[in-house]
Amino acid sequence: IISQVSRSQFNRTKPQQRIMLGISVIDFQTSIVWIFTSFFMPSESEALLATGNQKTCDAQGFVVQFSVAGVLYMCSLQFQYLLVIKYGWGERRIRNVEKWFHAVPILFGGGTAIAALVLEQYNAANWDCWIAPSPPNCTSSYEGE
Repeated sequence: IISQVSRSQFNRTKPQQRIMLGISVIDFQTSIVWIFTSFFMPSESEALLATGNQKTCDAQGFVVQFSVAGVLYMCSLQFQYLLVIKYGWGERRIRNVEKWFHAVPILFGGGTAIAALVLEQYNAANWDCWIAPSPPNCTSSYEGE
């Protein structure tokens, strides 16, 4: 899908195809990160083949959290179909609201990924790095060391 939309000028003019491109790019980057999950995990996490550190864990956690944008992009695609099929919106009208079909997923995914990074929430979480307590059995942050 990425290459078909990127290479075809006709496909790039279609809002539905651009939304599909957004979904595909996010799914692709998330899949790459998950393929190499153990290499991002901190070596002290005792996960199989864990060779990473906290920075690589942060990177994986950021991408995994950003992947929520893919789900929201799918909602955008479904909403676009609803407007076209049920309410008879034409391509011209869809183009007027298309910016929101891209802005909402990217801003929410990016915003939550950045917030978790700033708040240092990405840690080893069972099989990948994502939002998890540190140390692993911590249940509350107000009970300091």
